[in-house]
Amino acid sequence: MLRILTLLLVITMFAGMVSAQTQYSTTHKGAIKNYESATEHYDARDNEKAREELLKAIGKDANFIEAYILLANVYVDMRQYDSAIEEYKKALAVNPNFFPNNYYTLANIEMNTGKYEDAKVHYQKFLTFPGTNQTFRDNAAVRIISCEYAMGAVKNPVPFSPENMGENINSTYDEYFPTITIDNQKMIYTRNRPAMEGSNIYHEDFYISRKKDGKWGPSVNGGGQLNTAGNEGVPNISAEGKILFLLHATVLMEKVPVIFTIPV
Repeated sequence: MLRILTLLLVITMFAGMVSAQTQYSTTHKGAIKNYESATEHYDARDNEKAREELLKAIGKDANFIEAYILLANVYVDMRQYDSAIEEYKKALAVNPNFFPNNYYTLANIEMNTGKYEDAKVHYQKFLTFPGTNQTFRDNAAVRIISCEYAMGAVKNPVPFSPENMGENINSTYDEYFPTITIDNQKMIYTRNRPAMEGSNIYHEDFYISRKKDGKWGPSVNGGGQLNTAGNEGVPNISAEGKILFLLHATVLMEKVPVIFTIPV
């Protein structure tokens, strides 16, 4: 779930930073021209051209912080998370105090990619800045604990042998957070797929599989009753199999607990 959440969070936070500032961190007109061209390409979802323009901007001014940050956004959009981390670190190296939320976004990406020690450090650094978004501060505090737990789990692994469930459940995309009714006849899980054909933006929806003759049948999209324009995840079915508890995340990054009644 965090992949799409991270992407939307990066976009939202970066947009707030741009709107709040009155001038760029560079005075180089050529670099600014490349940067503004990159933003147009980025808004049009042409990530490759945006990347090219940003690299030109950085080549003209290696201290152009906004260019590094937008380039990190582009790499997140392209799902090149290691490159995104590298660009955020470059921005922080130029000016660690330029935009404190960079630490929070960087930590989220690091946590998503299993870099728990680095994520913990950057969450902690984010919390040293007064006046930052309280929701982000609360999330950072919780995620520090999650990082510590994950670090311990990595050092003390529990052996397990996962098996592919076949094409009725598994696809070329990521599937996770499954929940099964108590009678073991219905499974609901999250699939992270492109929002539309050919898109680099990924979207989380619930899929449902029903068991027939002892085997899980083809998965179908949960449809409008369960899925929205936002992202759905972490499903949990009540014992009687009639109520589905889930976490719904809107495009504004509000995490809203939602309860749906589903047919038995």
